[in-house]
Amino acid sequence: MYEVTIERSFAASHGLRHYKGATEPTHEHEWRVWVTVSGKEVDASGCLVDFLDLDAAFQEAVAGWRGRHMNEEPPFETPESSPSAEQVARAVFETIQARMPTHARLTRVEVEEEPGCRAAWVSEA
Repeated sequence: MYEVTIERSFAASHGLRHYKGATEPTHEHEWRVWVTVSGKEVDASGCLVDFLDLDAAFQEAVAGWRGRHMNEEPPFETPESSPSAEQVARAVFETIQARMPTHARLTRVEVEEEPGCRAAWVSEA
């Protein structure tokens, strides 16, 4: 089984909603994100996925958040949602998954909002 991971980052602010009964004060992070793809086959060039294509999918996933207040951007703009690291990982996963080639499977998106504080969304299949 082949596995490919890219590590990227983006800056954005947020404040957790429903955190201990209130919304956290707005604060900014340099979010670090790891995107992992796996598969048993490579293409004619010997690659599971093109790093540039995977990066483009990542950039698309975070474009609406970069340099912005995530609480005001989809999918976190509603009062019921909260831009936690867990929910950011899931949202990135769902956007990238839609762009995956058929021979590769997005298996994990891990998000770090502070050094040593990570959350992940992992494929169930």
